[in-house]
Amino acid sequence: MVKNILFRSLWSTAMIEIPITVVVLAAGKGTRLGALRLAHSKAMTPVLGVPVLQRVIEGFARNGVNDFVVVASPDDEPLIAWAERFRRNGLGLKLA
Repeated sequence: MVKNILFRSLWSTAMIEIPITVVVLAAGKGTRLGALRLAHSKAMTPVLGVPVLQRVIEGFARNGVNDFVVVASPDDEPLIAWAERFRRNGLGLKLA
């Protein structure tokens, strides 16, 4: 499922639906996080108990976007497990 954005052409009064896929870059090392990165990857660092990546995805999902590509390190096992749980919730989420 992909959120469709309605777009009105300058030359027509008809509305056109444009599918939206959000690409989230989450493979960085997070060196600026200092000691925080020792326990979590940057994307999985919790803010008020919720991973940063989840907050980003949920923000887009609240606005109707259902299709996501997360670019992640293949070594980030917590992120991979999190993505699997999110897929079960009906969001189109792919890891790259």
